[in-house]
Amino acid sequence: TEIVNLRKEYPSLVSKYGGGDDRFFNNIFLGKNELNIEQEDVKLKRRTQFGKEGFGLGSYKGAAWPVIAEENVYLNGAIPLEENSNELQKSYNSDFKIEETPEGVYIEFVMDEEIVKFKNRIVTTEILGKTSISKFPYVQPDNSAYYIDKDYSGKKRNKTNPVAGPFEIKESGKQKIKVW
Repeated sequence: TEIVNLRKEYPSLVSKYGGGDDRFFNNIFLGKNELNIEQEDVKLKRRTQFGKEGFGLGSYKGAAWPVIAEENVYLNGAIPLEENSNELQKSYNSDFKIEETPEGVYIEFVMDEEIVKFKNRIVTTEILGKTSISKFPYVQPDNSAYYIDKDYSGKKRNKTNPVAGPFEIKESGKQKIKVW
């Protein structure tokens, strides 16, 4: 078996990373929540070293590579990138909770009507574009294009206006969803 030296054979694929070259579409970022504030993990300490920008995408400011983020929702002080277009920022109490029961793990929250109606697109390989470093498109392991038309639970997404976040939610109000 021949071993390829990537640095020698494909120098354009090797880079000093420096952060960035990430894509964020149709996400919900939650700031100032008891779950975030009370965490004692290393990742929280790393995120909060940037101050309030540790929640959301604000910590990407100054990244070496471009960060593309569109159609995201930022709640309770989560900070978007300055370059973002078509973003929704809201301050309201989503009352987000994680509940562990013998039947599984659930999340509970209040979904605001403005989030349900917020205009989004189905995420595809075309929307994701190509990476800045390798210049390759974002594709699935079998090299087929991404067309993310199902949510985390496997439920079909609205093709004309999917809801931001991992779950396709059709109505505002209190939600309880089984995660696993």
